[in-house]
Amino acid sequence: MDGYPICKKIAGMNAEEIWMREPVIQCREEFEFYEEVFGYVLAGLARRNGKNGVITEGAAYVPKLIKRLGISNNRYISITPREEFYS
Repeated sequence: MDGYPICKKIAGMNAEEIWMREPVIQCREEFEFYEEVFGYVLAGLARRNGKNGVITEGAAYVPKLIKRLGISNNRYISITPREEFYS
């Protein structure tokens, strides 16, 4: 897990340490976690050879990460909270 500080941090925590973090910290670190694991998600999808597309779900499919791939908004569906959720 070299180079993956949030993955390493979370892997060393027990369930209570994970879920009892301050909500703001937990939210920030969750998004950092998604960014760290996104490469693994993409590698798994690449092995699927999805010529006709693929249906998948997961929290790591954060819209800003999908946009980095150049996938247009009409090629995926994302259910995300409104901006007020984060404040």
